[in-house]
Amino acid sequence: MVLVVVGVGPLTGAYRLATVLSGSMAPGMPVGSVAVLAPEDPADVYVGDVITFQAPTPDHPVVTHRVVEILEGGHHPVLRTKGDANRSPDPWTARLAGGRAWRRVAVIPYAGTAIRILRSEAVHHVTVQVIPAVLLAAMLLAIWWPGRLSKRQAVAVLAIVGLVAATPSALAGFSSTASAMNTVASASDYVAPTVGATVIGKLYNSSAQYLAGTIRQGGTYYVYGNVTDSGNPATGVSTVTADVSAVTSGSTAVTLTAGSYSVNGVSYGYRTGSLTANGSLSEGAKSYTITSTDAGGHSRTQSGYTVTIDNNSATAFAASDVQTANHAGGTAGTAEQGDTITFTFNKQVDPQSILSGWSGASTSVVVRLQDGGCVLLNIGCSEDTVQIYNSTNTVALPFGTVHLNATNYTGGGLAGTQPDTLFGASGTASTMVPSGSTITITLGTRSGSGADNGSSTTMTWNPSTSPYDAAGNQMSSSSASESGGGNKEF
Repeated sequence: MVLVVVGVGPLTGAYRLATVLSGSMAPGMPVGSVAVLAPEDPADVYVGDVITFQAPTPDHPVVTHRVVEILEGGHHPVLRTKGDANRSPDPWTARLAGGRAWRRVAVIPYAGTAIRILRSEAVHHVTVQVIPAVLLAAMLLAIWWPGRLSKRQAVAVLAIVGLVAATPSALAGFSSTASAMNTVASASDYVAPTVGATVIGKLYNSSAQYLAGTIRQGGTYYVYGNVTDSGNPATGVSTVTADVSAVTSGSTAVTLTAGSYSVNGVSYGYRTGSLTANGSLSEGAKSYTITSTDAGGHSRTQSGYTVTIDNNSATAFAASDVQTANHAGGTAGTAEQGDTITFTFNKQVDPQSILSGWSGASTSVVVRLQDGGCVLLNIGCSEDTVQIYNSTNTVALPFGTVHLNATNYTGGGLAGTQPDTLFGASGTASTMVPSGSTITITLGTRSGSGADNGSSTTMTWNPSTSPYDAAGNQMSSSSASESGGGNKEF
């Protein structure tokens, strides 16, 4: 019966058998088990089915894996498969090109191991040569010396000889069914390209900026995208277009050109030319789509992408707060290396509006603590201030001016105006680092005039209007006062 199931049954086409040789489908299909396969119309193969097929690779191994994605339906579907024990899908997409697929319907544990043993060279030698020879001798003995064996014994010997003679062909039949498969073609021309990432980023003064994902009405912008094509081999991306008609009327198929681009720290392989948003747009999210086509003419339109419109009407971009902090072990009221000053905006500021080319990484600056000056010794003195300069101490960065609202943080109350106290111009640089809507500056090595111990004050930040937010809205000139009441700064 076993030989009939293994050797003869598969020849009827009602089912096939496949021996499991690897652990890619464990634990449901352990090594050494046998998968029972039933024929199926390829159109009836669904996600979750386990099928046996020849992989579309040069050596065409027989694979029994689970269908995890159907990329294209129909009588010859394009599939993506994966072993249950594997971390990632198989490195191919394949089209079932034959007239039937073979779907796993049962698993027989350990049967494959037993069959492999029966098919081994040693067992083959015994079953094909040794046992037939012994039984043949016994048969001849029964013929030549009929009195030595009963009639029933002679019949049994003849039956065993016949069964052993059939064993090699039965096992050979199993060998052929162990490679049960569906014809599979490499799917290089059947799957459209895929958009991996896309974003819309503003331009400011005709230049791309760092922050992306938000623009304003009437502003200019680019559409960025990363598009890849798959296949064995892939035919390659032919065209990529964007439908941004919700932002720019009539722009339903704007071409993205291949190149090397970067925005918000992400690299992209495609980008449009400069586009201009409608002069009147409501604030909020606007949707757009990307359509990509490969060289074989297969096209896919992907949606679900949005850009936020911020017209600066609901919340005008402005200064919110300014704070200083004393470093551990420092002297309160005296500006020292390690102390910090933090500027808080009510929205995230684009770092490139503070310093050209700045990506938001920690960067060197110089902090100037400026003497307000006195008419006479400690008489007629003006308040001291803080300004931030670039790393070479040559250009003031557009933070504006912080008024300490006290006269005794530098200058010593001497008549006239004393030179600035510098932090980071030499030795350890001062640094600035953004985080959300704040930029924190840590003071570096002090040089120039000495810093005095100032009195408790409430600072006032008079900002520059040069910075802009993620949408390109310029900053308000409205000042911001230090929250939390008066205290010694630094």
